[in-house]
Amino acid sequence: MEPEAAFSPKPPIVYAGGLLLGFAAAFVVDASFAADSTLRLGSGLALIAFGVALVGVCELAYRNRGEDMNPDVATSQLVASGPFQRSRNPVYLGMTAIHLGIGIAADNGFIVVSGIAVHIWIAWIVVPAEERYLNAKLGEEYADYCARVRRWL
Repeated sequence: MEPEAAFSPKPPIVYAGGLLLGFAAAFVVDASFAADSTLRLGSGLALIAFGVALVGVCELAYRNRGEDMNPDVATSQLVASGPFQRSRNPVYLGMTAIHLGIGIAADNGFIVVSGIAVHIWIAWIVVPAEERYLNAKLGEEYADYCARVRRWL
C-alpha cells in the first residue's frame, strides 16, 4: 500500500488563517509594538524578502528534480539540493519568516504570536507526519538524509 502524501489542514492554509486571525484580532485589541517605525518596517520587510527568496529557491530545487511542492502530490524522489542541503524543512522556515515579517511590518503582535503558534504546530504535528511518510516512501535514502541534514538549521 502506497503511503498517503496529503496532510490536512494544509500548512499554507494554516499560515493564511494565522494571518487573518491576527488582522481580525487587531481590530478588537491594539497589539502594536513600541518600536521605531522605520526599524520595524525595515526588519519586517527584510524577513518577508528572505522568506520569499527561500521559498522561491526551494521551488526551483523541487522543479530541478521534477517534483511538485504541492502537498497533495505524492513524492517520487528525495529533494536534497539547494536549501535542502542545510535544512530538511526550509519551506516552512521561509513561510514562518514571511508570516513573522508581515506581523512586524504591519505592527501587529497578534500576527507575530500566530506565526509562532503556526510554526509550533508545523514542528510538532506536520513535520513528524511528513517524516513518517518520507521514511515509509523512501526508506534508507531518507534515513541517510536525516542523519546528515538537520531538521531546521
